[in-house]
Amino acid sequence: MSDARAANALQTLAEEELGLIAAGRFDDLAELQGRRDDVLAALPELVVDPADREALARAHAMQVQITALLERATSEMAARIAQLDHGRTSVRAYANALKQA
Repeated sequence: MSDARAANALQTLAEEELGLIAAGRFDDLAELQGRRDDVLAALPELVVDPADREALARAHAMQVQITALLERATSEMAARIAQLDHGRTSVRAYANALKQA
């Protein structure tokens, strides 16, 4: 993969990742991560071409958004799990009370 193709591919992958997150398709992110790893391996250590640098800058900006969205989704999921755990504790307490009655 050429340097220009790698820079543009990284930007395209970031756009795809934003779309997956927006659609709530978190299970599809693992496959995308593998493709991103391949593209990152194809990038040179130093990117000189201004168009490639711009593509990388756009990919980075999107990655900042992606990170924020994933952090928010993780927090929301943690809150849901805590609610389920609380509900499970309540059901156990209710069941124990019925057994003792």
